Amino acid sequence: MKRLTSLIIFGISMGFVESAVVAYLRYIAYPGTTSLFPLVLMPANILRIEVWREVATIAMLLSVSYLSAHIRRRKRLFYFLFIFGIWDISYYFFLKVLIDWPTSPLNWDILFLIPIPWMSPVLYPLVISIIFIFSSILFLRLIDKKQYAGMDKISQSTGLAGLFIIFLSFITIPVYVTLKYSIQDIFKYTPDKFPSGIYIIGILLFIYSIVRTVIKSYMKNNG
Repeated sequence: MKRLTSLIIFGISMGFVESAVVAYLRYIAYPGTTSLFPLVLMPANILRIEVWREVATIAMLLSVSYLSAHIRRRKRLFYFLFIFGIWDISYYFFLKVLIDWPTSPLNWDILFLIPIPWMSPVLYPLVISIIFIFSSILFLRLIDKKQYAGMDKISQSTGLAGLFIIFLSFITIPVYVTLKYSIQDIFKYTPDKFPSGIYIIGILLFIYSIVRTVIKSYMKNNG
């Protein structure tokens, strides 16, 4: 429990740092408004800095997850999912506090820039973060009780497929705009319809992998 508490503190702190940086960028690029679209075209050097900031953020989350489970290696993935969820939710919470955005869970946001911009309403990454938090806590408890049976190939395949399909839902609009027009036109485009059907398929596959693993662990430990 102490370790999870430390990870919560770290995730919340990272969420604040990340939101503070984005708040500065919003004040500079969008003075007088919190509306994000159409996007402001960043200078190339600033865009590179943003990309590497995202890389550094993920590297920090991975590093802390690795160090938190230096003995019990199978915990590393679940520590990462846990701290990722805490960080992401904290990020949007502090953005709301700092710049009163998002004004609605359906406000569109740029989630990542690698390899191309990811776009979706705020609600969708928050749902994933909530699933990450609760599923990781569940699996960590199973590991502590020595009841975790591990993920079989079907669970691994469906889980990874689910995450990949979710990723596709986030890049569908940027890919469409790039193929139909050009990558520069992404910055002129105002998204209005998210491919929720694709997203839901990905979520269901990911949840299936979780449920299958939990059932497998239960059956192994209860005959």
